[in-house]
Amino acid sequence: MPPQQPTPASFLNVDLELNGVEPLQLLQEHFGERVLVLHCGETESEFHLSVEPLVHGRFSPNLEECLNHFANLVEGLPPHLASLWARCRRRVFDVGFDGGYEESPLSVDINPREGLNKSTGHAASSLRVARSKHDGTDQFFGR
Repeated sequence: MPPQQPTPASFLNVDLELNGVEPLQLLQEHFGERVLVLHCGETESEFHLSVEPLVHGRFSPNLEECLNHFANLVEGLPPHLASLWARCRRRVFDVGFDGGYEESPLSVDINPREGLNKSTGHAASSLRVARSKHDGTDQFFGR
């Protein structure tokens, strides 16, 4: 078998992970077909909503487009849902990358959009970047 060709790390997707003490189904319903719902419901100790963006009805291979899509969704929340968003205990934009076969470090510059920072209340929000290596291990870079 020939040796594996080196491949660089590449963007996979962004998940929005929300956790709170009250049901988050109203947010799921408002997002509608603009997201793919991975999970919405109660866990052992809280409520959880996990979604991926559907930009123009499809998955996007572009990190900035995905983050802007989420920013537009959050900025467009009506007041009662913006309040539910603000009451979430945890709001994480989880950015995933395929680590490829190269050993060089992965560096990604994410230009924070002012509206995203305002709408998420940056003190209570976080951004997580995960790089998955082909050997099955993950490396997390949190903020």
